[in-house]
Amino acid sequence: MKKLYFIIFIILFLAIPSSYGSVHINFQVDATNQALTILNPNGNERLLGGSTYTIRWEDSRSEGCGGNYLLDYSINDGNSWIPVDSNPISNTCSYDWLTPLIFSNQCLIRITDAGEPNARDTSDNSFRIYRCMSNVLGDWNGDCYADFGDFTIIAAGWNILGGTDINDLAGFVLYWLDCANPYDPYCRNFGVAMPNSPLDGALIPGDLYPPNSSYTHIYMFLSFIPGPTAVTHTGYFSDDVLDVYNRTQDANLGTPPFAEEPGWEHRYVVALPPGLVPGDPYTDTLVRGQKYYWTVDQTDALGNTFPGNIWEFTIQDFKATEPNPPNEATLVETDVLLSWLPGYGAAEHDIYMGTSWENVNNVRYTYPRPPEFLATRSEPNILVTGLAHGVKYYWRVDEVWGRCPPPCDASYYYIGDVWEFTTISGSAEPNFPADGAVIPGDFYPYNIYTPLDFIPGPTAVTHTGYFSDDFLDVYNRTQDANLGQPPYPPIPNRYWVGVPEGIIDGDPYTDSLVRGTKYYWTVDETDALGNTFPGEIWEFTIQDFKATFPNPPNEATLVETDVLLSWQPGIEVYEHDVYMGTSWEDVKNALYDIFTPPPEFLASVLEPNIAVTSLALNTTYYWRVDQVWRSPPPGTGYYHTGDVWEFTTTPSALNNDGFINLKDYAIPSNNRQKTGQILPADSHKDDLVDYKDLRIMTNTFSYVPRKASSETVKHEQTAGKKAYIPPTGTINEQGRIVDKIDWPFVNDPQVIGTWRSVDFVSETEQFTAGEKQWKGSGGRLYLKELSFMPNGETFKPWWTWTKGLVFHSGDKTAGKYTLKDIEDSTYMFFEWKSGDYTIRHRKPAYYVLKKVSDAPSKKVE
Repeated sequence: MKKLYFIIFIILFLAIPSSYGSVHINFQVDATNQALTILNPNGNERLLGGSTYTIRWEDSRSEGCGGNYLLDYSINDGNSWIPVDSNPISNTCSYDWLTPLIFSNQCLIRITDAGEPNARDTSDNSFRIYRCMSNVLGDWNGDCYADFGDFTIIAAGWNILGGTDINDLAGFVLYWLDCANPYDPYCRNFGVAMPNSPLDGALIPGDLYPPNSSYTHIYMFLSFIPGPTAVTHTGYFSDDVLDVYNRTQDANLGTPPFAEEPGWEHRYVVALPPGLVPGDPYTDTLVRGQKYYWTVDQTDALGNTFPGNIWEFTIQDFKATEPNPPNEATLVETDVLLSWLPGYGAAEHDIYMGTSWENVNNVRYTYPRPPEFLATRSEPNILVTGLAHGVKYYWRVDEVWGRCPPPCDASYYYIGDVWEFTTISGSAEPNFPADGAVIPGDFYPYNIYTPLDFIPGPTAVTHTGYFSDDFLDVYNRTQDANLGQPPYPPIPNRYWVGVPEGIIDGDPYTDSLVRGTKYYWTVDETDALGNTFPGEIWEFTIQDFKATFPNPPNEATLVETDVLLSWQPGIEVYEHDVYMGTSWEDVKNALYDIFTPPPEFLASVLEPNIAVTSLALNTTYYWRVDQVWRSPPPGTGYYHTGDVWEFTTTPSALNNDGFINLKDYAIPSNNRQKTGQILPADSHKDDLVDYKDLRIMTNTFSYVPRKASSETVKHEQTAGKKAYIPPTGTINEQGRIVDKIDWPFVNDPQVIGTWRSVDFVSETEQFTAGEKQWKGSGGRLYLKELSFMPNGETFKPWWTWTKGLVFHSGDKTAGKYTLKDIEDSTYMFFEWKSGDYTIRHRKPAYYVLKKVSDAPSKKVE
């Protein structure tokens, strides 16, 4: 419960001699505002990170909590606040909160009336959020503890078929009261150190030296919770995550400098001036706005070393940082709570907003107020409502110190960066058919037709549809493609196409749809103000009688010699007759004969796929699938003859050594060969050895590493790139680097979303925004995009991630990533661990990717 303080200034003119003048008496009155009360968490609770916890409160002004409320949480005892939800919570006394995946024992919840900022309450005492750092046998409910909560689950399943038994109970008893919560001193059962202060990901003001003066240094204490078996500690600290990750000597802090002093055994000091801390290797002042990285490795009495995870913190900048919604966010609601991390020492925040980047960037605080000025706030957030749909907005926050009353200006202020977000579009979306779908269509009575269902835009009051088998007619919104308004008011979001004339009033498309034909459609939305939101163009195909969409695709190359052929089946097909050969004419002309099948006939299958093995290398194969409606006796049945498709298998090793490499491609010249056999290097078979052949060669080279043990591998300097083995990597018997990839998952909200490749560089310092350094392959980049999803998943099942690392389960690599804000955009520097790293032990280069969306993409190249 918080108290509001009012200072009442009363001037009393007392009956005393005038020589004493008037007397000023200050009264301070405590007035308790009990409108809002946090019920839980209200202190000392234990919350598991990544779980759902119900926040509850009461509002004395409304029994059912009928107001609009803002919820925030703090992980540093109220020094800074993070929104629980970017939107106000309305008409409820509770909120199901997905707790962040963090460690902190200094957590608080704050509730504020969105319309009356002085009505608020905060948890009376701090509570804990923790994560499980290892699996605990006996922990049935997943809260990191083996306790009575798990015993009740065992009891509930006792003597039930498929339930618990004596073995489950024995396992529970063995681990009774064991746990994996690093902030519980009674049950830390793992060997790694954990950060105590600052917490991982914290934003901190830093300490000043000398204190209370015009300081020369910003410094910081780094304290940690040791592993339970540790006897020595080695710390690492840098503003470069790679220095900490690689445990370089420049980042090495050694052992805690005052370990012999009680209370200082697990504490380092960084950035004090030289001479104050014995042996302190880091004496440069910390820099505002800079992110720093640190860790502590633990060694036990047996000499086992437990490398710590890499933690990070940021020294609070003078400028506002960390906007929410994040910079360049999309699909933002039209009522949005803007928030940010305040600048160091800021007393007020001036907020500007508009639809012109130049206007928002150039505006200044003047009288009268400019049109871009929103408000001056004492809290680092503001609720903005009634924004337009599908519009890009720019906003800026200036941090202010020492402002005197108007018309006086601020004494000090820091002009903020310009951020942007785009509100959710007012456009329609397809519902049925889905974009790209293949559908059978419906019949009435002989026409093939289909409904076109759409999801209307959020502000739409009228809809105009377009449909055609000609993409340009829909793209240009021609009158021939115009469907007008949906024709049947009881189903306001549906058109019909292909229904015979006279069945549906006003239906302009009454011709039957055609099998095997691709159709295009869209719906434009108009709101009450007359704004039009054109829809994207969607497509679908009416399922053919013939087989379609072959895989491998028609004319595919470099196909393996063992391949699964598959296809989109024709409508109502009973079985599939598959033909294959090396002659286009023979495959095209092959006919089904139940008694004497042609040599090209492979099989009749019921499923739309067939596995083919042991094909010849470097050979073009032709194949065809006929669709059969009824299993025919000789000479009867219905079938549709398929098209002839082709693919080419991967080239062979021309020198017969079992490997495809440069020895197979001894190019004699680059001149056209008039007669004779095809040149050995002419992989493209056009009588010319040129870039087309080189492209096939480079795609099929294989590298055979020599067998070596970790004891015999020598790391020599090679061609300006040093041999490279990270401290967490090993060398297997084949001489390949194998990274540690079983790191625990740590969430990183900043990385979730879609990232698009913009460059490829040897060192991160080489990158300049807007200038591509990579010139190879004509500037084309192999990796096009990365998409990071919550819980450590990506767009590919064999790629996973944790904070700072991306794992490839097949290659056994752990590529580091680093995020940097450059020119109002966020960039990722991602270690690309190709064969140069795993096989040739070269230091990895970096893909540079730009964040293009906070939403993960389902279609990634």
